[in-house]
Amino acid sequence: MRIVLDLQAAQLDAQGTSEGCYSLAFAQAVIREAPQHDVWLVLNGRFPESFEPIYAAFSGLISRERIRVYELPGPLAAAASENTWRRQAAELLYENFVADLRPDIVHLCTVLDGWEDDTVATIRGLSESIPVATTLYEFPLTSLSRPSDPMFKRFYEQRLEFLRCADLIMTLSEAARQELINALDISASRIVNISEGPSSADYHQTAWSNIARDSVKAFEAVYRERQKKQGPVVTQTDRPALAFISPLPFERTGIADYSARLLPCLAKHYEIICVVDQPERIDPSICSQFPIRDMRWFEKNGVKFPRILYQLGNSPAHRHMLPLLEQFPGVIVLHDFFLGDLLWWMSESDYAPGVF
Repeated sequence: MRIVLDLQAAQLDAQGTSEGCYSLAFAQAVIREAPQHDVWLVLNGRFPESFEPIYAAFSGLISRERIRVYELPGPLAAAASENTWRRQAAELLYENFVADLRPDIVHLCTVLDGWEDDTVATIRGLSESIPVATTLYEFPLTSLSRPSDPMFKRFYEQRLEFLRCADLIMTLSEAARQELINALDISASRIVNISEGPSSADYHQTAWSNIARDSVKAFEAVYRERQKKQGPVVTQTDRPALAFISPLPFERTGIADYSARLLPCLAKHYEIICVVDQPERIDPSICSQFPIRDMRWFEKNGVKFPRILYQLGNSPAHRHMLPLLEQFPGVIVLHDFFLGDLLWWMSESDYAPGVF
């Protein structure tokens, strides 16, 4: 399972606040206690002064390559009305960045932040397919449910809506859990009390280990439940499913012929579904052996495929692959080093204006 931990709370921790210390120590404990999982960290590029301290805090725990930085326009503080459009854009950029990491679950501690700073968070703004967990500290939800400032009220209500969309909310006390259940009117099963709550990173390491283990178990439960709802691609054999994205005969390209010869060999090892975007008729001999699906089907089901293979070349026959690659990264067989003809056609034909 790939776990992506957002560390904006730790980045804001200039004064050593309990939230920042918690976020940092929590991430360190998850990495130590979940070696069976693939853990990544993400940082907000609006706080560059925090990079080196965080890199140092995770030295020896995680490779630098697994600490990624997302860049956003700014300023973003919601308290300034002129930042509204930037903040909305930043939320979508942030969610797209995280989606590109192909996480099985994302954890963030800053859902309620961003009124006076450049933190950004969103849940279900762009994608419905990524499970999101969040940890909330003691927070006066009920007392702030009717703030007097209209702008803050809108901001606050949006944050509550984000929480309602979360797959998992973790609290540090049973009292906070009960307050959330009453305030949000959502299923109690989605709100978990993981501790009576250490308030700083100086808390005994055993307690952090317990918190991390409980949190990872909660992540795994969310992941299993999501898998049940989405369902993996079901195959009729023991072979794993493979999405094969390529032009096929009778498309007029040598890569289509290449793919036709390759498919039977790959089929010895994989249960293959072919994804195409071609108006030409497909060779009946291929249709009789392999399921054929179009782009619209794959856009809805691509997340179910752990193995995706693209056959990419420099012709309009591959026009559909570039947008798919942005959403569903996979293994690419690159048939041509130069792709300018493809990009030029996409731009000049209005298939993707400006792409070149």
